[in-house]
Amino acid sequence: MNNTFLKGVSPVIATIILIIISIAAGALLWMWVSGFISSPPPQIQSTWQERIKIEAINIVSNREAKIYVRNLGNVAVNIASAYILTVEGTAIDIIPIEPAISIEPTKSKRNIVKNQ
Repeated sequence: MNNTFLKGVSPVIATIILIIISIAAGALLWMWVSGFISSPPPQIQSTWQERIKIEAINIVSNREAKIYVRNLGNVAVNIASAYILTVEGTAIDIIPIEPAISIEPTKSKRNIVKNQ
């Protein structure tokens, strides 16, 4: 049997091919992991669509306050109640707002809240 026809790949070429395969696999893994980490799950993405900011509060009396609210989200926001909280976050009072206030995206509104 003649061994001249049984030539293989040289060790240098084999090493280069293995390095290229390793780099490609690492790049694919990095792209998958970075995409997985950077994009939040769908339920978190939907909560970022509704964002409001209380820009100012003017206390008129013991029972009345003017609240300036801006909608920073990209969907309309309906505000149906106001919560008065302590510094620790415990609710002291819940004040219903009737009729509910609708604020369009990127708009702001002033509302007078009265506590009965």
